[in-house]
Amino acid sequence: IDGYLTVDIGAKVKGIQGQESRREYLTIEELNRLAQTPCDPLLKRAALFSALTGLRHCDIQKLKWSEIEVFPSWINRPIKKWVAETGITKHITYHCFRHSYATLQLAGGTDIYTVSKMLGHTNVRTTQVYAKVVDAKKEEATKTIKLDLPYC
Repeated sequence: IDGYLTVDIGAKVKGIQGQESRREYLTIEELNRLAQTPCDPLLKRAALFSALTGLRHCDIQKLKWSEIEVFPSWINRPIKKWVAETGITKHITYHCFRHSYATLQLAGGTDIYTVSKMLGHTNVRTTQVYAKVVDAKKEEATKTIKLDLPYC
């Protein structure tokens, strides 16, 4: 920028390929199992609220007291116990409720741009991680119909 270099070194650097992260999420059936399983009422409301809105734990904590009760930062411990009581074996943290929201919205047909905006992502590429989960589900669905056709 200042003219000290005659070559743009940044343009010659190849980006470091990061490992693709796996996002745990809950299915509708699993969310319903959680809704029916007893646990701390505030925890249940907050977790299911996240699954229905996509809001992060920190987003909810920023809300005004008049809008919602705020819950403690150690929320993942009781979530682990609650999830285990339902028989769900996934590694679920509070943030997985946000993943559940995004995945279920995309699986239900909501377009990726709308989901991206609802999650507050500044770049739709961030939201594409969830679309990969939905694509994998579609690929699985294509294998459900099998025909025994004779060779022609």
